[in-house]
Amino acid sequence: MRMTMTALLGAALIALMPHPSRAEAPQVLKLSFGFSLAHWTWTEGAGYFAGLVEQRSGGRLKIEPYPANQLGKEAGGLVGKGVAEIGLIATSYEPARFPLSSVVELPGLHKTSCGGSAGFWHLADEGGILADLEYRPNNLRALAVNVLPPLQLVTNRRQVTTLEDVGGLKLRANGASMDATVRALGAVPVRVTGPELYDSLLRGTIDGGVYPIGSTYAGGLEDVIKYTLQGAQLGSSSLLLGINADIWQSLAPDLQAVMLEAGQETQAHLCAYLDALDLQTEAKLVSEGRLTVSRLTPAEVDRWHAALAPIGAEWAKGMEATGRPGAAVLDAYRGAMDRVTTAQTH
Repeated sequence: MRMTMTALLGAALIALMPHPSRAEAPQVLKLSFGFSLAHWTWTEGAGYFAGLVEQRSGGRLKIEPYPANQLGKEAGGLVGKGVAEIGLIATSYEPARFPLSSVVELPGLHKTSCGGSAGFWHLADEGGILADLEYRPNNLRALAVNVLPPLQLVTNRRQVTTLEDVGGLKLRANGASMDATVRALGAVPVRVTGPELYDSLLRGTIDGGVYPIGSTYAGGLEDVIKYTLQGAQLGSSSLLLGINADIWQSLAPDLQAVMLEAGQETQAHLCAYLDALDLQTEAKLVSEGRLTVSRLTPAEVDRWHAALAPIGAEWAKGMEATGRPGAAVLDAYRGAMDRVTTAQTH
């Protein structure tokens, strides 16, 4: 049956009209990070964030992961230059780019991941001292930060129970503050990244390190970490979930709100996961007969604290010597931690 001219024109008009099934293509944002898709940095961190963003943006944003340093080793530099739009950045792996962020590595400043992360966010959020001094100059905008639980001393051959037992050990320490902590204990700091840890411990390149015990299984280290020591707060390290500042400015305000909300929910989720993971991992390692846990006596705690006490002032002085306001950053973090502690007790 032949179509009339009117019908043909109508069909043509319908074909030209926007079709409801032809949804607008999402904006794809590449996310660079150093570990695998099976590691908690993705499953509980960047991947958790990606899921929230894609869902709450109604599909307008899509996060495309590039794990295991596929785009390059320094996520902070990659994001700042626009090679990736977002990065989960281990700031201690990029000390030249984020020297002041090493304040979280100082011993004795936080007791939990959630407490440390909440305090550090005051420095990292817009208007914070690190946002002004480190992130903006690197063309970054922080969406979330996570401070790991206080690191423990782990070793694979020598059990440590006193300060003297640490003397001469080669210990993994990434970052200026961790270096100072290891030296203050009489050991030798060695820079080793997470992916290099297993081989370094197995071959004896290092004897141990200051390490988050909760990452033992994720890092495949359950067969090479034999001892851990509790009672000394040995500092920590931080992760920065950051976006390229130019990309951030190009986003619509509602999408910026989605990303910030997702970042803060991810920060809270990941810190709670990490605090629980430390306890669960240690219990599992002990139950499997893989790990021996030592605890400092009260007298030894005092000795360790005395050895570590000068590090904060030394860190600040070292930063000041390079023209960086170390004392102001340390005061800001201590003040933020005081506010967090006060809020948690009320």
